[in-house]
Amino acid sequence: MFGVLAVAGSFLFAVNVDGQLTLGAGALFMFGVVALCVGATGPIVSITAAVPRRWGGAGRLATATIERAPRRIWATVMTIVIAVGVSVGVSGSLTNMTDSAAESLSSLADTDLYVSMTSPDAIPSGPIVPASVDDAVRATPGVSRIVEGQWAYATIDGETVSIQGVADGSNAVTLASLSDDIRSGVLAGDGVVLSKALGTTLGVSEGDSIDLPTPTGVQNVRVLDLVDYINAAGGTMAISLDSMQRWYDRPGATYLEIGVDGDVAAVQDSLRAALPPEAFVYTGAAALEGTSAAIRQSGALAIALQWIVALVAAVALLNTLTLSVLERRRELGVLRAMGGGRGTLARMVLAEALSVGIVGGVLGLIIGAGLQYLSTLILGASIGIPVAYTASWSVLLYGLVALGLSLLGSAPPAVHASRLNIVDAIAAD
Repeated sequence: MFGVLAVAGSFLFAVNVDGQLTLGAGALFMFGVVALCVGATGPIVSITAAVPRRWGGAGRLATATIERAPRRIWATVMTIVIAVGVSVGVSGSLTNMTDSAAESLSSLADTDLYVSMTSPDAIPSGPIVPASVDDAVRATPGVSRIVEGQWAYATIDGETVSIQGVADGSNAVTLASLSDDIRSGVLAGDGVVLSKALGTTLGVSEGDSIDLPTPTGVQNVRVLDLVDYINAAGGTMAISLDSMQRWYDRPGATYLEIGVDGDVAAVQDSLRAALPPEAFVYTGAAALEGTSAAIRQSGALAIALQWIVALVAAVALLNTLTLSVLERRRELGVLRAMGGGRGTLARMVLAEALSVGIVGGVLGLIIGAGLQYLSTLILGASIGIPVAYTASWSVLLYGLVALGLSLLGSAPPAVHASRLNIVDAIAAD
């Protein structure tokens, strides 16, 4: 009962709690899973024992061995369950997060080219684009449209906030999800749009007003809408470019969105030749790639950690099976003396390991699917955008990984069992 409550509570926690606190839901889920598995020790061992029963004499011997050591078998199965479950949950949810992040930022790729004084893997909040660069861009053949924009950082109620000044025709992510009325209001300077994370931090909702400190004085602005946006700094705000230039006494733009007639690559080459080396010219696809790079890097780190977990599981399985063989030396020696072949003993150890791998892998896949769904809720609350849950057939690979871990961990003990000296084994204490 406690395990059921813990698992159910983890989902309620993830749904009703915002921000980094949702990470506690993952720990609560795994705690509940372990509690459920402890309560189901008998069924888990029984199913594991039933798997090799039809695999001939070696399989029946493996069944007998499993039934005689239920606690050891349960611990071994749980090693596989945790390794597979964590791998499925982590890899699946990170893939979902990367896909959702790319989808939420996809409007960046609608712009043919960007020009800024900042590399595409960073928010272009740096230097203002010089007038000479602006003039050179406008004079380049093939450039059909230029939309100016600005990024800057400000402090609101002690929170560092990224502010984007947007103009009509921009493909800014902060505008992409807005209704036409809200978009028009922002562009006209009637109010601002906040990311939901920033709205939560400031304790405001749609229709409220906030005081925005600027170099030209405190501006009281109306919140027109709260939008899903990947967490950056303490949150994100979108205002009209005209308001940003006036309030922050910052004319010009920190980046240019460029529309191209004809060959984008050719215009990009022309711009690179015409502009100074410190100016960056990159495509919308490169902007999308650079903006989502940090998310992919964190995902790659987590996946690397999961393979470490898998390696630890393989070592634990090796140790468990090796100890099992060593503890049963006399029993194995008697079997050899009664006519059991070396191959029979080896197959017995392999059958035991395979049954553990099969049961642990199946349970791990089921638990991993639940963990993946829970993790999408946790990640969505953490990064500021909804993360869509999508199951993939590739998770079955982790079932094969479970069998591979079992074979890898059982090979040395199986070889050792097959090479036992009958006299020495029977004489063992």
